[in-house]
Amino acid sequence: MVLTVFADRAGRLWRVAEVCARCAAATSGCRVLDTAAAPSHSKPEVASVAGGRRGVPAAAAVFSAPGPSSTAGAVPAARGHTGSEKTARRVGRSGKIAQRIVPPHLKPDDLRTELIELGDAYRAYQKREEPDLVLLAALHERKAHAFQRWAEVTGDGSLWSEAKRAEQAAQTTRVMHAHRVARLPAVLR
Repeated sequence: MVLTVFADRAGRLWRVAEVCARCAAATSGCRVLDTAAAPSHSKPEVASVAGGRRGVPAAAAVFSAPGPSSTAGAVPAARGHTGSEKTARRVGRSGKIAQRIVPPHLKPDDLRTELIELGDAYRAYQKREEPDLVLLAALHERKAHAFQRWAEVTGDGSLWSEAKRAEQAAQTTRVMHAHRVARLPAVLR
């Protein structure tokens, strides 16, 4: 048995666990902090705990306190926020638009940034008190162009369909705005 520390895939949550040495070796990014001391036996021939053969000593790993083999220096330090990590996080940033996840490594970078900002703009629009059909039509138009570029880059046919729907939505929203403005009395225009 060994006492180990390992992080989740994102590297944000650290876990301490007692596992067998084989499991520790098989776990990626796992670091051994301490190894259980071998059990001391007064009688060499004791039945094993699992009810095994006579003559096999019982195994008992104990971690009541760190022993002399403790390697506290092997514990990884907490991650600090440096400028390069912030840049890497910004470059690999992902988001959602139209129930689709924008891949963090989508190229070109300006397309990925546009899709993420567009998703944020749609969410901000939904929080508005009053509808602004001119703004909504502009958002639909931006979405149509962005999805056309995304479809060209990836070759995904469903993105082409989404771009066409966004073009139709932009046109419909403009017509709705025109009807709304035409119905207003001349005093309010």
